[in-house]
Amino acid sequence: MSTDWLFWGSALLAALIGAALLLWALFSDRSRGRKRCPKCWYDMDRSPTLRCSECGHEVQRERKLFKTRRRWRWVVVSALPLLLATGLAIQPKVQRDGWGSVLPLTVVAYGLYLDENNWAKDELRRRYSAVSYSSIFDDTLVRESSRVSRMGDRVLARAAWHVSTDDTTPRMEQQQFFVYALYAAQRAGDFGGSSWLTQELMELACGDDPVSAIAPFMLSRVVAPEAAAEAILHLVDEECLSPYVAIEPLGQLLLKTDLVLPYIIEAVRNENGHVHRAALHALREWGVRGGTSAEAIQAVEAILNRLHAAGDSSENLNWVLCTRLALEPAESRHKVLREL
Repeated sequence: MSTDWLFWGSALLAALIGAALLLWALFSDRSRGRKRCPKCWYDMDRSPTLRCSECGHEVQRERKLFKTRRRWRWVVVSALPLLLATGLAIQPKVQRDGWGSVLPLTVVAYGLYLDENNWAKDELRRRYSAVSYSSIFDDTLVRESSRVSRMGDRVLARAAWHVSTDDTTPRMEQQQFFVYALYAAQRAGDFGGSSWLTQELMELACGDDPVSAIAPFMLSRVVAPEAAAEAILHLVDEECLSPYVAIEPLGQLLLKTDLVLPYIIEAVRNENGHVHRAALHALREWGVRGGTSAEAIQAVEAILNRLHAAGDSSENLNWVLCTRLALEPAESRHKVLREL
């Protein structure tokens, strides 16, 4: 039989006692029209001056003689049953999941920096048991969060990254906390404070680590769109990334920023089939969401004309045609379709 009700009932009783004591200490001894010395609380109703005849304290204004008496020592005492009530209320969760489960995320995150940090790791595994690469890509676990929660996520992003890059951390654990770091950064949404993560992911993309291949995708998901676009384009210019690897994350970013549009248009003309089709797909998705560009239309039409001249009726022609129609405003698509 569960004893949770016993803890909650005891917590409620302790909270009522503490609240009653607090209210009594703060509001029970009001002036009610009586003049009293605010220092010793002597009755000054019959005093002809503003100086207390008992202790000699003098006030500057008469209204100060009507103050409510606060019993500050009893205010401190009232905190004891309130603290007891808090401890009793969290006992069921503590017994079920451990003390770490009631700690704020910020405290758990800072615990990762300790030498003895297994408790913090175990607590994060419990809280983030459903977090994976796929949940970062499709935003299934990202929710609106408060400012305090975002602060904890920012701390966790750095702390988890520290664990994931520590050479003494086992390989499987490194990958696990790499995901936690990216997830926390995505939840934090504080793009102005994520320049460190941008730099770290850029360095990772240029390395030979097994996760280097997904670094560009992570940039497109957890960093501000403009910063991510600039980072990926820089990596392409530095030949750290090939167009084959960069095109898909840049296509995702096109839905958030037009900064990558010139690159996508150029990629449409690429002879590599993967790059070409991914660029067409990006333009089509962008067009479906209302995006349009004369340069993009011109590039797609040039490919259409080339395919028509070659008598090509393959699936590629359908891809190009769908992209061209998507770039056209809805009201004129039928007209363009007849012309094509």
